[in-house]
Amino acid sequence: MLIENTSDIVKSSKLLTLKNGEQVEALELINSQILVLAENGLSLYKDIAAIEDPLANGLLHSASLADANRLKLERGRFMHMHRSGLIGLFDEKVILLTPNDIQLFPNRNCALRNQDEIVSFHLG
Repeated sequence: MLIENTSDIVKSSKLLTLKNGEQVEALELINSQILVLAENGLSLYKDIAAIEDPLANGLLHSASLADANRLKLERGRFMHMHRSGLIGLFDEKVILLTPNDIQLFPNRNCALRNQDEIVSFHLG
C-alpha cells in the first residue's frame, strides 16, 4: 500500500464574487484557514463563511496593497501555481507560506533571499 504525502499548504482554490462585485480567489490552507487574494490586498480568514461576515468576526489578518503592488487577475485567477509553501502569481509575485508568516514578495529571487517584502502577516 502506498501512502500519499504532500507538502502542499494550499488544499484548494475557489473563485468568488463578493457582494460588492469584486472578484477574489479564496485559497483553503491545510489548517482550514482561507487566504483571500484580491487585486488590492490579501486577507486571512478563519473559514470560508467568514469572508462575507459584515462584522468581520472571522477576519484574522488583512493587508492593503499600494497601486504599484496590485495583484494581476488573469482568466479570473490570481494564483498561477502552488507547490509546498510557495504560491506563484501571474505577475511574477510570490507568496511564501511558513508556519509563522505569510509573506508577499515581488519575485522568487526576493523570496529566496527574504528581501523586498511587500506585505507580511505574522501568525505567531
